Parts: sequence; C-alpha cells; structure tokens
Amino acid sequence: MNSCLLSIAGISLGGAIGTGAHGSSLKHPPTLSAQIVRLKVIDGRGKIRKIEGENLKAWRINLGLLGIVVEATMKTVPLFKTIGYRTFESDSILCDGSIVKRAETTDFLQMAWFPQLGKVEVAHGNYTDVSVPGDFYLTLYANITPQATTAVSGIYDLLQERRNIEGFWAIEKNTGLSLSTKVVGRVPIFTSDGSDYSNPAVGYGWRIMSGQCTQCAYMNGNHSLYYDDSEIACDISELPAIVQTIKNITQQYPAGFPFAGVAIRFAPESDAYLSFANGRKQVVIVEMITPMRNDMFSRPKAGLAAYQAIAQALV
Repeated sequence: MNSCLLSIAGISLGGAIGTGAHGSSLKHPPTLSAQIVRLKVIDGRGKIRKIEGENLKAWRINLGLLGIVVEATMKTVPLFKTIGYRTFESDSILCDGSIVKRAETTDFLQMAWFPQLGKVEVAHGNYTDVSVPGDFYLTLYANITPQATTAVSGIYDLLQERRNIEGFWAIEKNTGLSLSTKVVGRVPIFTSDGSDYSNPAVGYGWRIMSGQCTQCAYMNGNHSLYYDDSEIACDISELPAIVQTIKNITQQYPAGFPFAGVAIRFAPESDAYLSFANGRKQVVIVEMITPMRNDMFSRPKAGLAAYQAIAQALV
C-alpha cells in the first residue's frame, strides 16, 4: 500500500477518486476509487477524520460533497508493462457476445464505435513484465496550438451551420482509421517519439492504456473546441439492444460522431454507493462525445434530434 498526496500532473487524485474516474475492464477494478484503502479528510465541521472500512462505500465516489480529501492510501502493485493492440472490426462483435467474453479475459479493453461505418475500434491488451522491450505510449489526442484549434472549431461550426452530416461522416471515418492505423496528418496512435508507429506496441501500463496530450484541443482556454459529453450505464446484457436502438435512431435522424465515435466501456460490480456499477454484476457504459456550436446557447448543433433521442432511449 502507498500513502500519497493529492496531485498528479495536473489531475487531482481527490477529483479522480470523487468522480469515479475510470478505465475499462471486467477482469480488474477499473477505477482509482476501487484501489482506496484509507482516506484522510476534513469534514464539513473542519474536523480531520480517517475514513476506512464500511465508510469507504460512501467515500469511494463522493462528488466532492462530503468534505475535503487531503490524503489517500491506495493499493499498489509492482510496475508492469502492457502489450497493447488496436483493431478495427465489424460492429457485429457488440451483439454476438464475443466482445464481452474478450473483456472478461483480457487485462484491458475499451472501444470506439462508429455507427455510420458499422465498425468498432477496439483497444485491448494484456500486462507483461517490465523486462519486455518497448517504451511506446498512446496519443489518443495530438497536441494542437490555439490557432489550429480555432481553425478546427470554425470547420466544425461551418459543417453544423450547413447541417452537413456527410462532412461529419467523412471526419468520423478518418478518426476511426486513425485509431488503429497510421493515417496521413494524424499523430500515430502508438508511438515512442511522436512519429514512429507500432501496433501492437509495448510500453508501461499507464502510458499504453491512457491517451495523453499536453496541449489538448479542449484545454486551449478561449480557443478550446467545445463538446458535450453524455454517458449512461446499463446492464451488460442490454448491449445488443443498445446497439440496435442507436442504429435505428441514426437511420431516422442522421448524426455524426466525429470526435471519437461512441465510446463503450465496461465495469464489474462496485461497492461504492454512487458507482455506475453498484448492485449490478457487470455494466456497459455508453458515452457520446459530440461537438458543440461556437455559440452553443443560441445555435443548435447538427444531429441534436439523434443525440437527444439516444439519451432518452437509454434512460
């Protein structure tokens, strides 16, 4: 076990715990909050308290509403590397049960589904020893300057103003391909220096399984690319019905998912009261990340009917 202070490269450990910040796995606990053994907190009356045992069920995911977390004691494991694969496959794997079996037997698995293409990009792999050669990392989002972000935002906004869903589909196709192959104009998905490429790739676990950027399009201040992020968790047995529902809706109301498709993650049962997976053996989390208008409060985004219908259907 390791007791640690609450700051990690710009991401608050307290925030990651409090929101149930996630990975995707049916084989391992996929959240940082699941690794908590003990917390030191300051409660609403200014009293320092140690939280452990049964009380952790309320604190593992707390949304910052129960007090201030000042110290966390977590389970740790020896440093490891990961062999990571990214494949572009038919979305039939979402309905025939094969993807759930894969999630139960591999050390990590998450997906980006592109309904218009009938394809799903699958990131998956297994842990390996640190002695295995390789120092690759995942660049899910490339670094981008504020000026370039402004230009990209303008393109998205123009497509939405003209209701050019076909333009979204073209971007969606390019995005889907870039997540599993080397695409011109995109940073390679697995790289060790920003330009080389390998698939599969070997690297330290946290670098292979989590996308990194130091100047992300959505973190460029006034030049940021705006997006809406909606996610809903359902029983894993409902995944085939979810896929068919989304297909039916997007056929009736055309829409695009140009950022990264529809993200699909898995989680096993959790004892945290506020967890998606509390009281359920296995869940699937469906996440829609969709572009907003530059004038988001008075200009409706293209595909809004589909996005709202999907959210309502999943609820």
